[in-house]
Amino acid sequence: MEPNFWVSLDPRVQGAIAGGIIGALVGTPLKYLLDRSMVGHRLRTEYRYEQRKELHNLIGRYHGRILTAADILKSPLYDFYGFSDLFDSARTAKWLEVDGQDYQGADYRYTRIVYRFLAVTTLIQRFEAESHYLDSRIAEKEDFRFLNYIKLLQKAATDIHLFDGVVQRYDVEAVIREDTIRSDVLRTISDSYWRGERFLDLNQFKTRMGRDKNLAPVLQFFANLRRKECRLRWDRLIVFHFVLVRFINAFGYDYQGTKKEDLEELLKEIENPEICDTLKAWFREYRLPFQEIECKKNA
Repeated sequence: MEPNFWVSLDPRVQGAIAGGIIGALVGTPLKYLLDRSMVGHRLRTEYRYEQRKELHNLIGRYHGRILTAADILKSPLYDFYGFSDLFDSARTAKWLEVDGQDYQGADYRYTRIVYRFLAVTTLIQRFEAESHYLDSRIAEKEDFRFLNYIKLLQKAATDIHLFDGVVQRYDVEAVIREDTIRSDVLRTISDSYWRGERFLDLNQFKTRMGRDKNLAPVLQFFANLRRKECRLRWDRLIVFHFVLVRFINAFGYDYQGTKKEDLEELLKEIENPEICDTLKAWFREYRLPFQEIECKKNA
């Protein structure tokens, strides 16, 4: 090509040739980067969609069962406190009486309360075991709230830090051993009492009372439980019950709900106001609503 050939070309032709050369040099790498970015975005979108779908389906499988078990437990606990017009607290206080370790000979309402409590906690354990492999960070708002209530129910039953600020007034080792049901205990019961996608029936459960050492910590927790004992398990039960009814209010039907004044009465059953403060802090931690109710004891 003659040296002055390029100079002799029309500027528009020069631009077209230069553009073609630059496009050939730059276009392929740029196209690769853009394609790679689009593929990455598509994969992330598909991942979020699949995770949300699987989590939503899992919640759908457990939602009704946990809600039903929670609602069945709610009422006998209210009766036990003496809130019902059918029973006074002097009578209900004897429901959980156990002579030594004669759990088989205890009142049938003791058996049913323990059974229903474990039916709830077992469903929670099963749900958490399956949801462990899903990415809950990208859950939809309502699903995320469900997850947080499940975690809070677990915490209410098992977390020793519920007693922060008050435990120093008690025997710490005794509180850990007797007033807290360890999560590994509930996990073991969940694994061994789960049959064919359901918790053992009441008769099967009763035959194991006093015979299965794995069940002993839960039976001991409820045995002879009463107000104004020098222990902290009463407050743990009230806290668990409060979270339970708030869960029902959030996800149940209107007829299953608990009125605000009844929630206030329930919180007044807490013996140690520091525990109510911890409960409020837990609700804030899990971004769950908690109306400002003072935990003042009933006169």
